[in-house]
Amino acid sequence: MIEGPYMVRFLFETVSDTLVDDVITICTAHGLYDKERNEGDQKASMPDEIRKNKRGFIRLHYEDLSFKLSFDLESGGGHSWTEGSFNISTQSQVVNYTDKDDPKYRRFIEELVGLVSELASATRPTHVHAFGTQSSTNEFARGVIPQELPVAHDISNLPWLGVYNPETVDALGGIDRFTDAPAHRVERLETGHVMVVATEDPFAVPDRELEEYLLQNENR
Repeated sequence: MIEGPYMVRFLFETVSDTLVDDVITICTAHGLYDKERNEGDQKASMPDEIRKNKRGFIRLHYEDLSFKLSFDLESGGGHSWTEGSFNISTQSQVVNYTDKDDPKYRRFIEELVGLVSELASATRPTHVHAFGTQSSTNEFARGVIPQELPVAHDISNLPWLGVYNPETVDALGGIDRFTDAPAHRVERLETGHVMVVATEDPFAVPDRELEEYLLQNENR
């Protein structure tokens, strides 16, 4: 069993004044945010505290699972080009559940992917990537997390789930190239972003064919 945090990180060059409210509204609509349960967590923050302090986290709940929605609206998670970020995180063993055919597990993964899609459409991030922090220092993870702009020139690996903004999509060959990519799922968002789910299993290493198709093409 793989252990340690697993997260989906949304990175922004500029942060909207309504980011916290927009994110919480969507999570509430999905039934994931419960104000009373969040108030019962002494370490968790309330939305107005996050807006004031520019950082903090709330608890999200899916059935009997709990995960964190963390905001950093100043340093953006330590990336020099970001103004802000937010993460959806849980323990790796939740995402890497042993029984992949368990309906509860499948529903959770589908809920997570659907939530990322809706959040990306509403917040228009510069870049989104999923990764496990237990491997954040290895070469693969460094290739997934863009340290500089433009994103298309700074990434050398693909995450299990990624959302690419219109500029990155264009730099990597355009929307048609993405929609034809040999991935488990490709979704074009109304904002021009594209979400790519590389594999069905969140911990499977993306096929080299997909990485070569998107990252090693003449348009890059």
